[in-house]
Amino acid sequence: MNLALQDCEKLPTAQVLRDLRIWAGMRIRDLAKLLGLSHTLICHYEQSRQPIACKQIIEMCRIFNLSLDDLNKLLRSGDILINFKDECHLLITKMDNKKLQDVYQVLKSMAA
Repeated sequence: MNLALQDCEKLPTAQVLRDLRIWAGMRIRDLAKLLGLSHTLICHYEQSRQPIACKQIIEMCRIFNLSLDDLNKLLRSGDILINFKDECHLLITKMDNKKLQDVYQVLKSMAA
């Protein structure tokens, strides 16, 4: 199946974009620099606050060495391997102190 250029904006790419960026070991600022965009806009893309323009989806596919068809397959399957250390770090930075204490206790008991 070949995705038409006009169809690429219909792809629900926010989570996959984030996963691909993390999998590639990029920070939001790294991807923003490669795309010539602000890191704030990339954050908005990843949080589905702003739709990703077709032009940007195509450029991201180029950066991640994917065709639009490859991207569509990833979107359907959800099979993106992520770096769990990075993913945990991202989650931890969003937690308040009480939740962090709880996580710490769980991890401490698992390490024993």
